[in-house]
Amino acid sequence: MVYRCWLILVFFIVGSTSNVFDQHPQSNYVSLKKVPNCKFCSAKRFQYEPPGFCCANGTVKLTSHKMPIKLQNLYFGEDEESLHFRTYIMTYNNLFAFTSLGTKYDKKLAKRDCGVYTFKVQGQMYHFINDLYPQNGKPKNLQLYFYDNKNELAYRMACSNKVHELVVKKLMDILSNNSYSIFLRSLVNISNLEDFRIALRCDSSLDQ
Repeated sequence: MVYRCWLILVFFIVGSTSNVFDQHPQSNYVSLKKVPNCKFCSAKRFQYEPPGFCCANGTVKLTSHKMPIKLQNLYFGEDEESLHFRTYIMTYNNLFAFTSLGTKYDKKLAKRDCGVYTFKVQGQMYHFINDLYPQNGKPKNLQLYFYDNKNELAYRMACSNKVHELVVKKLMDILSNNSYSIFLRSLVNISNLEDFRIALRCDSSLDQ
């Protein structure tokens, strides 16, 4: 879907500069033929895309991507709570992330002491998933969604001294309707959780 979004972005960029190309008839610019939107998911399609590229003719159904009102208020509000959320937005993102990021990066470039912040990665980037059962009794990442739900707020607050309890509660409430969050919370009903594991399908050819 990221790939498709970039295609759509390029489509709009090309469309917005069509007048420039019109002024130079000798250019190699060729207009794409307009193709009807997908009748199953209404996705915009390009001239040479196969009919089932976007949703496999209706067999793939995506959950709603509409941003919840409460989250919109945190992103765009001007009150103290919203300003705090945007200041520490990366901290909150990490606090509710299902996985952790692993990569080799240039620590000198990542310093914020001069110039533009740059994050230069060497090699591959990885997403690490913790064991479903925390060995030291201190849950993190996806474990926070199902390990000892009665104390979830306390565990999340213990992850960072920058977060505010009211914002954490609000984000927990927002994620209570997230399909991935719902699935992870259902794991609390599984006994012998230490005998199970979750694995990411890392072969990109399986699903674009």
